[in-house]
Amino acid sequence: MSAKGRKLCRTVLIGLTMGIAVFAVRGGFAPADTAALLMALCDGCFVSGALILCAGALVFSADGGTFDMLRYGVTKALKVMQSEEKQKKYPRTYYDYKQKRHAREKAKLSHFFWVGGVLLAMALVFFLLYTLNGGA
Repeated sequence: MSAKGRKLCRTVLIGLTMGIAVFAVRGGFAPADTAALLMALCDGCFVSGALILCAGALVFSADGGTFDMLRYGVTKALKVMQSEEKQKKYPRTYYDYKQKRHAREKAKLSHFFWVGGVLLAMALVFFLLYTLNGGA
């Protein structure tokens, strides 16, 4: 299996695990009626889909340089405790750090958006079934 396939499988597994956990907390394994079952399914898909989609957005934002200044400052402060040899390997200025950091390849994030989007679409389907069933 390719690296892209492993990332996708891992993200799906995490999403399903979160969804099942929310489904269980909402009483999905012992529902009182069909509406309660559909509500638990909707909640499980929505929560896991939203969390995965937001995690993808956070990684996308961090990869774009949103947290570069914070990371540079904290790392620079911690480098004081290391040897001179290791301190010299670290970029001297923030500009050098940013150039070095953004020269590398960007992370592939499509699996976050696909899995999160599919789970949110499933949540929408379960919500529509819930409302058609007379739940809302």
